[in-house]
Amino acid sequence: MKPIQAIAVLAVMTLSQLALASSSTQTQVPRWLVGFWVQTVDEDGKPRTDTLEFKSDGAVVEHGPSCQRLPAGAIHIYHGNIYATFVIRKGPIAIVLVPSKDLKHLTWTSYATGNNAVFEPSKVASCVPAKS
Repeated sequence: MKPIQAIAVLAVMTLSQLALASSSTQTQVPRWLVGFWVQTVDEDGKPRTDTLEFKSDGAVVEHGPSCQRLPAGAIHIYHGNIYATFVIRKGPIAIVLVPSKDLKHLTWTSYATGNNAVFEPSKVASCVPAKS
């Protein structure tokens, strides 16, 4: 086997092992996070219309102002922060949600403006339509 072929085989084997390891790793979603979280603050001044639904299997679903289902994604928890990734028409996007110490708020900071949006658990076990 030529050295370049050996390197290629080694690279494929390594990537395969990494893919297998990452596919078998499941996010342990904390119980307090599961459910619907309603946007209560938007420092950009936009209407508060988003609801996030976190599922126990690591999925996250965004709901629009009329509770229509928007793109679904996946979450990963690292150092206590919640990393959510969504695949939209133009490609993948990611957001980082930081829980408050009392676990009653999730804060997302906009990369574009530096302003925060805050989400709180829904008082009902479903999406809450935005008020007009």
